[in-house]
Parts: sequence; structure tokens; C-alpha cells
Amino acid sequence: MWWVLQSVIVSIIVITLLHYGWYYLKKTYSTPKTKDIAKIHAEKYDHILSEILEAKTKSSPEIQIDPEEMENDLAMFLEQTLSDPARENHNQIPAL
Repeated sequence: MWWVLQSVIVSIIVITLLHYGWYYLKKTYSTPKTKDIAKIHAEKYDHILSEILEAKTKSSPEIQIDPEEMENDLAMFLEQTLSDPARENHNQIPAL
């Protein structure tokens, strides 16, 4: 029974030594990787903002529409719509 307890204790000590040894080697001989997430998102935001500003400066000028021409077009549309004989049938309620 004594040998079981002794082997368990020795195994725990060996595992602990290997674990901390590996941790020491990893920390001493490797360079930590750091990722600046705030900077990455700020750069993406600046890129998107610059694209939007470029698109605004390259956009075509607004088209000017004459109000009288719009009134004439509306009047012609209303005349055509109101004089359409097929439209008269749509106003009737079908008998049930």
C-alpha cells in the first residue's frame, strides 16, 4: 500500500515540475503575440469614412427639374387616367 501512495506523490511532483518547466521555457524563449483590437477597428472605420467622403465628392450634381414641367406631366397623367374607360369599371362594386 505504501508503494501506491509513494508513486502517486512522485507522479504529481514530476508532472508539476514538467508543467512549470515548460511554462518557464515558453515564457523565456518566445515573444508574446499582442493584438491591438482598438487600433484595427479604428483603421477600418477611417478607411470606410474615407471611401464615403470620396464617393460624396465624386457624385454627380443634382438634376434640376422645372416645376412647370412637373405640373404639365401631372396634368397629362391625370387626364389620361381619368379619361380611361377601363377605369370606370373598377369603381363599381360587384354583386354578391
